[in-house]
Amino acid sequence: MMRKSVIAYGILTIALCYIIWPWFLAKTFLFNELLSAIGFSLLIYKRFRIGNDTISLCMLFLLSWGGVHAIVSLARMDSLYYYMRNMVIVYSMMTFFIGFYCFKYLDDYLSKVRKLLRQLSVLILVPLPRLLLERFNMSVIFPALFKKANNRWMPWLLIGLSIIYGFVYDAFTILVLAAFYCLSLPGISFSSRL
Repeated sequence: MMRKSVIAYGILTIALCYIIWPWFLAKTFLFNELLSAIGFSLLIYKRFRIGNDTISLCMLFLLSWGGVHAIVSLARMDSLYYYMRNMVIVYSMMTFFIGFYCFKYLDDYLSKVRKLLRQLSVLILVPLPRLLLERFNMSVIFPALFKKANNRWMPWLLIGLSIIYGFVYDAFTILVLAAFYCLSLPGISFSSRL
């Protein structure tokens, strides 16, 4: 019988591939739907047991509200195609349960793939087609590049990488994100002005 950690690593690998190549994998292999189905399957396997913490309860409320909206929208829909296109918001929330149930395997998994992620992060200096890299994936995988992300130079490195990424891929959103990262730098506080 396969160990639970091997299954969790497989699921986390699917999620990581989706983070790195979302355009290609979402359009070609329907990875968004695959991850949603995996999250729902984990929820069924765990007999719909979720945490009693605030985030889990908020997710349960959000899913319930999405379900109510989906039922009410059935009577008001113009086209089944557009209805299903909007349902992606509701069923994509099922991916939350991948993180919820696989979180305990995440540190060990990241230690196994960290070297590969570091090599991938160097590719941001080369303008590659959108099929290979997405403009947000560096921001998403950045925390996984380091064992300890509490060093003082980490925000500076993230800001620098975001600026490089923004110019290489002509992505203004990443530059705005880098400006917001500046607000988290030590010694910068706007609370005294408020």
